[in-house]
Amino acid sequence: MDPENHKEPAPVFDSLPYYDDDLETHPILREKVQHELAVETQKIQQEALHPRVPPPIDLFVVSPPYVQSRFVPSS
Repeated sequence: MDPENHKEPAPVFDSLPYYDDDLETHPILREKVQHELAVETQKIQQEALHPRVPPPIDLFVVSPPYVQSRFVPSS
């Protein structure tokens, strides 16, 4: 390559500052967003888990007596 003809590539600015102010510019959008969030939240709260999903397990609540006696020294 000839050094006289070599040019550095121009810098690429892929992260230009952008401020999303649509909610402030268009107040109706805020109402629509709040409505959609409320609808989706209600759907999630009303949905039951699949019948084959086991109930949640409470971990480390109380050890059974046989495990306590084997691993915890008595006083």
